[in-house]
Amino acid sequence: MMPWEQEAAERVDFLLANASFNTADGCVYFNSETDHGHTPSSNSMKELRQYLCDEYSTIFTAYAPCEAGVIQGDPLDTDDDVVNEALENYAAQLHAMGWQI
Repeated sequence: MMPWEQEAAERVDFLLANASFNTADGCVYFNSETDHGHTPSSNSMKELRQYLCDEYSTIFTAYAPCEAGVIQGDPLDTDDDVVNEALENYAAQLHAMGWQI
């Protein structure tokens, strides 16, 4: 795994490790690190996957080397695999909410 892929994967792990899985309202809440007036959340597995893939891509892009303004590598090549692997670690919480991985 390249260093920028590792940073992006660690971001996904961090988000899930610090998330609140609310079974009562079927929502995953994330701690907002910058905007304390807004709490990012996901109300479905589709939203959760998209949020995590977007975060992965953001960090991948921030850390990946650039050559002539072009990022070396494509986050879309690895984001699904990383997110799926991370979600497997939270299968119990997701299943308790009625969500399937």
